Amino acid sequence: RPETADGAPKRDAKNPDPSARLRPLCRLQLIQGLMRAGDGRYEGGEIYNTRDGRTYGVQVALDGPQTLKVRGFLGISLLGKTQEWRRLPNARGGCNAPATQSRPVSN
Repeated sequence: RPETADGAPKRDAKNPDPSARLRPLCRLQLIQGLMRAGDGRYEGGEIYNTRDGRTYGVQVALDGPQTLKVRGFLGISLLGKTQEWRRLPNARGGCNAPATQSRPVSN
C-alpha cells in the first residue's frame, strides 16, 4: 500500500540521499536504464529497493500480457532474486488520491 495506516503517504525514508527521504513512494520510478535483449527480455538496468534504499542490477522478462519476471541482483545475475509482478485489473495503487486527502477504505 502506498500509504501508512493513518492514510499519510509512505515516504522514501531509506534513501541514502537525505534530501530525497521526504518524497512520496507513490509514482516513484523504481526501474531505469533497461535495454531490449530480444524475445521480451530487457537487461542492463537498475532497480531501486525502497525497503533498504539500495540500487541493484535488474533484468526483466515479459511472461504473458499481465506478468513480468523481475530479477534484481548484486553484481552478477547469479547472485539475485526473481519476483513475479502481475498487473492488477483496474488497480491504481492508491496513487490517484491527492497526498493531502484521505481515501475511504472498503472491505
